[in-house]
Amino acid sequence: MTIMLNILVVQNRAINFFYDPLRTCYLGQGRMEYVALFIFDEDGNLKESKVDSFGPRDSLNVEACKKFYLSRLEELGDVKFCRIEVKPFSVNKFGVDFGLIPREPEDEEDEWAVELLPGNYMAFFEPWDSGEYDT
Repeated sequence: MTIMLNILVVQNRAINFFYDPLRTCYLGQGRMEYVALFIFDEDGNLKESKVDSFGPRDSLNVEACKKFYLSRLEELGDVKFCRIEVKPFSVNKFGVDFGLIPREPEDEEDEWAVELLPGNYMAFFEPWDSGEYDT
């Protein structure tokens, strides 16, 4: 199973930044803020992940977080926006699962999905190569 996504590509490496989607991750302290960078190989396999925590939203230094996000983006050099196919993946950082994580059907009427976590911000359904998702 591969999922079609619109993402940034850098020198034959697929890159995806997730910023706002991760704002819905809840831990004991409330909403947590993260900046995550996922790098894939040409076959859509996760090659590298960088996830940084900025702590609870209620104590977030918004300017520092934006500055960090922009510095990560600048580190990538020239990028272009295009469609590629990536495979589901999961990484655990700070006790939280990040990634495009498959979800099995819960009953006969349900269907397979792949959810962008944390926060279940996006859900992908068959056909996997459509590039469409549910929010």
